[in-house]
Amino acid sequence: MKIFSKGRLICFIGVDGSGKTTISREVARILREKGIKCKRTYGRLQPFILRTLTIVARKLIARKSGKDYKAYKKEKKKTVKKMKILSKLYTMILLVEYYIQLFIRIRLPLLLGKIVICDRYVYDTVINDIPLESDDIDTIERWINRIFNFAPKPDIVFLIDVPEDISMMRKKDIPSIEYIHERRGIYLALGEIYDMVVMDGTEDLDELKCEILKKIGVGGQ
Repeated sequence: MKIFSKGRLICFIGVDGSGKTTISREVARILREKGIKCKRTYGRLQPFILRTLTIVARKLIARKSGKDYKAYKKEKKKTVKKMKILSKLYTMILLVEYYIQLFIRIRLPLLLGKIVICDRYVYDTVINDIPLESDDIDTIERWINRIFNFAPKPDIVFLIDVPEDISMMRKKDIPSIEYIHERRGIYLALGEIYDMVVMDGTEDLDELKCEILKKIGVGGQ
C-alpha cells in the first residue's frame, strides 16, 4: 500500500482503557514527522447545546439505580421508553450538533487533503451517547449506518481490544466489570460487521505503532 496522497480517515476505537488515545496521538506524531499533512481529532460527540441536560439526566438515573450497573441500564431504558417524544427531540438535537462537529473536525480537513486521525468515532457515539430503546447489535448497527448517511466513512478502523481486567486496571472510573464486558462484546461484534482491524492493546506500544503504520502504508518509524 502506498502512502496516502489525499485525505484519508483513520479511526481508533475501543473500550475505556484500551489505549486508543495514546496510540492515535503517537501515530499522528509519526506522520507529521514524516512530513505528511495530518490532523488528530476527537471523533465522538461532545454535547454542548444539551450538555447540562445530559449531565442532569445521567445523575438522576444513577441516583435511582445506585452503583448497580444492571439497575442503571434498566432505569435508562425505562426512562427512554417513558419519554419517547422528549427522547426523540433530544436525539435530533444531539445529531444536528454532531453533524456540525463532524463537518468542522473531519470533513473539512479531509477536503483539504489531510490525513485525519480520529480518536473515537461514530461507533463510540452510538454506543455511549444516543438514547437507544434497545442496545442489541442490530439496533446499534442501524443507528451507525444512519449516521453514516451524512458522516464520512473511515478508510480504516483500528479496534484496540483489551481484556476486561486490564481495562478496569487502567481506568478507575469504570462502573463495573459487567459494564466493560458488555461494551467489549459490542465492540468486537462491530469489528466483524465493519471489517475493522482488531489490535491487541496489551502489546508493546512500539510494536503496535509499527503494525499500525504498516497497515496504513507508511512503514516503520
